[in-house]
Amino acid sequence: MADTIAGQTIHIRSLNDGFGNAYYEKDKWIAQHYLKKVRIVGGVKKFMISCLERSTWANSAAKYLEDNYKGKDVTVTLSMSSGTSRSYTGNVKILNVPILYEGGASNWRRFTIECIEQ
Repeated sequence: MADTIAGQTIHIRSLNDGFGNAYYEKDKWIAQHYLKKVRIVGGVKKFMISCLERSTWANSAAKYLEDNYKGKDVTVTLSMSSGTSRSYTGNVKILNVPILYEGGASNWRRFTIECIEQ
């Protein structure tokens, strides 16, 4: 079974998943002392998925994700089951898709999908 995100097949090189707190901060003066109050309101599952692809730019999964989802408040389906030691299927929001172009290698690119679980 292929790994996919938003209907696009991706070739996963490595996966980094973790957990971060969702919180807000509030500055406050109490009895002539400055305090920074932090309130944790939940948690967020984060994924950093490093991918490799060889395709034309027009057919690039990285281009598709960047053009359609990066920085937008849209939820997509992520399904990972091959090539990683972790299987996962769920909904995520894409935060960023940085792309690295390899010098001298036509139509080869590495990219990382940074996303959070919804």
